[in-house]
Amino acid sequence: MPIIITRDDPRYVSLQKGHNARFPETELDAAKRIFLCETSADAAVALQQIVSSGLRPTIRSGGHCYEDFVANNPGGAILDLSLLSGVNDSRSAPPYRIGPGVQLWNGYLELYKRYGVTLPGGTCGTVAAGGHISGGGYGLLSRLHGLSSDWLTAVEILTINGSGKVIPRRVDARHEADLFAPAGAQEAVAWA
Repeated sequence: MPIIITRDDPRYVSLQKGHNARFPETELDAAKRIFLCETSADAAVALQQIVSSGLRPTIRSGGHCYEDFVANNPGGAILDLSLLSGVNDSRSAPPYRIGPGVQLWNGYLELYKRYGVTLPGGTCGTVAAGGHISGGGYGLLSRLHGLSSDWLTAVEILTINGSGKVIPRRVDARHEADLFAPAGAQEAVAWA
């Protein structure tokens, strides 16, 4: 089960903010609740609770959002994925699993020390993988190896259907490829 932080919890004051401490600007701009998730199942349960309560969800993997897309959520809820911070070899496809809360510097070290590989990711070590990779994942190795997102073989996502039910999905090139393929990739396949 997710850990639910409300405004009366002593952790709330520090957890409502990300790296950019300007946001939320006022108490009225702040989220009502913060859901800390340790597993993908926790994230699904938390998102269902948020949606069923009629709250607006915002997602935080590491808290590096300088544009204030997360913390400024008046009366809403933050789905915090920072505790999903594992890097491991799953011994099946995809070969390496990187949690959305993995800070890049920790991810690089784990991947290199354990498996002798890396990602063509960013240079700011405290950015978490969830935001970095879903934003494309540009870094110093990108000229040579492309974006981090180019190396994805599968992702776990949560969608919400028209009835408000949260649906966990694992998508890859063969399973729900329309949710996975880069823009234009389907057109290229259709013309092949």
